[in-house]
Amino acid sequence: MSARTYFYGALILLASAAALIAAGVAYGQLHIGFLLIIPVIYGSGIAGIAAALLVFMSFVLFALSSIHGTGKYEQGTQQPGGYSAPVQAPDTGRKFGGIVFIGPIPIIFGSDRKTTGYMLAAAIIILVLLLAAFAIGFI
Repeated sequence: MSARTYFYGALILLASAAALIAAGVAYGQLHIGFLLIIPVIYGSGIAGIAAALLVFMSFVLFALSSIHGTGKYEQGTQQPGGYSAPVQAPDTGRKFGGIVFIGPIPIIFGSDRKTTGYMLAAAIIILVLLLAAFAIGFI
């Protein structure tokens, strides 16, 4: 399987977990709350267990997609004197970024300036939505 297949499979599992969490909250099996300043999801029933398993499996598939997408390592070229010169890996053009929320504080990273800017914008939007949900008492 290709890295793209793993990646899209992980996205599908993550979206399924989000839908299952939303359904669990709607039916009263799951609840959303805060532990100190960290948002948590808790509850009972099959929806919570299934959502947790789907999230875990999506993380595994994301890891497999990144490992599988690195390609094969190239051997160095033999130089006079018996040592191998390192071969520079070609630029694949892949860009990545992410946001890690520790409570209300976002940690933003990216492979280039443009991607990091997108992650910053997404972090601000998510933070505003979380604060609005907390203010109106939804969470």
